[in-house]
Amino acid sequence: MEWRKPSTTPRMFSPTLCTSSRLGSTLDRGRSTLSEMGREGGTPSIYLSETGLQTPPSNELVRLEERYQVVDATLPLVIRKFSPDAIVCQCGADGIAGDPHQAFSYTPEGLSYVTQKIVSFQKPTLLLGGGGYNFTNVARAWTQITADILGESIPDSIPDHKHFCDYGPGFEMTITPGNMKDLNGEEYLSGIIGVVTDNINSLL
Repeated sequence: MEWRKPSTTPRMFSPTLCTSSRLGSTLDRGRSTLSEMGREGGTPSIYLSETGLQTPPSNELVRLEERYQVVDATLPLVIRKFSPDAIVCQCGADGIAGDPHQAFSYTPEGLSYVTQKIVSFQKPTLLLGGGGYNFTNVARAWTQITADILGESIPDSIPDHKHFCDYGPGFEMTITPGNMKDLNGEEYLSGIIGVVTDNINSLL
């Protein structure tokens, strides 16, 4: 079977919430910055935040909750300016606390918040999985996202099944975020919002 490079089109817009330079050392993803945007092959792309969101030791370890205000301020602008007919959302889970890459310290609630924000635009939406290398935490995250999107309440205790022992020692849905110190002040986050807003307005 002949492999063909996927086509690009200006009818698709690719906003990225986050990638990690720490992951880049292992997975060759590289470092994303707010200055990276363009129309490669006709497809506009932009970063809604950057790995420079700061917590030691590598100035990139963050909780997703810190990005709520970035998402709330910029994502509606993307939807309004681009007016998509449909949305594809990849719910990558390699930023969940406990992931062996230790690049971020997200919780399922954080991922679910952003996903629900996307669904709230009432566009046809396809939700996909993504990275994640702590498999039990990935399962927790995607279960929480699915339940929240469907408006279902689920118990915190993990039900008994053949992989039950893998969910120890707590055997609960809850994932406790790490204790990394947050260095992202309001002024810094407001600056990111300003740059992203300018980028969106100039690109779309």
